[in-house]
Amino acid sequence: MSSWVRVALDVLLPRTCAPCGRPLDAGAPSPLCRACDAAILGLAASPGFRALPPPIASARALGPYVGGQPGNVLARTIQHLKYHGARGLAVPLGEHLAAHHPFPADAVVVPVPLHVSRLRQRGYNQALLLARVLARRRGLPLAPRLLERTRATAEHATLGAAARAANVRGAFRIRAGHGVLPDTVVLIDDVLTTGATVAACAEALRAGGVRTVHVYTVGLTT
Repeated sequence: MSSWVRVALDVLLPRTCAPCGRPLDAGAPSPLCRACDAAILGLAASPGFRALPPPIASARALGPYVGGQPGNVLARTIQHLKYHGARGLAVPLGEHLAAHHPFPADAVVVPVPLHVSRLRQRGYNQALLLARVLARRRGLPLAPRLLERTRATAEHATLGAAARAANVRGAFRIRAGHGVLPDTVVLIDDVLTTGATVAACAEALRAGGVRTVHVYTVGLTT
């Protein structure tokens, strides 16, 4: 879309920044206002890290996710992306994530998959949207269908660490007929909490022959 068309559409149908509700400038390329974008970049200046067991070699995040804190712009942005249909927010989040972490040159980018029932309900997989942006920005291959979720799992929001691990244990596998697997995978999700979901994904990848898994998420719970 050309800048002139964007400006014209914004004049007719003004947009607002989803996390804060401020009006966006006409023609603004980002769905985030300058203040929210600056706040997220401020968090990205000190990105989060978490140690997880093998085969996960590293786990990194753009910044802290504090869901109950109104001032946590990153959390509000992720919530609008994940639950309120604001798909365009995947672009600035994915761009910032791609810009603030090193990536192995031989890695293949893989999103954490949704079960087909959840995908139908939501209409999109936010991890895939983030993975597309990141892969494009870093020039890495994307394998959107490498992993599949074999059964529907309960929402993790109300579950403790042990229940989360049991909920997703054995819930992922390599999709049949995929072919030769990469040695290194960058696994993408929106938020890292206990690590149960990415650990279950990593186990499926290792069982298929992947040697190294790096986890990259936008938010990290503290």
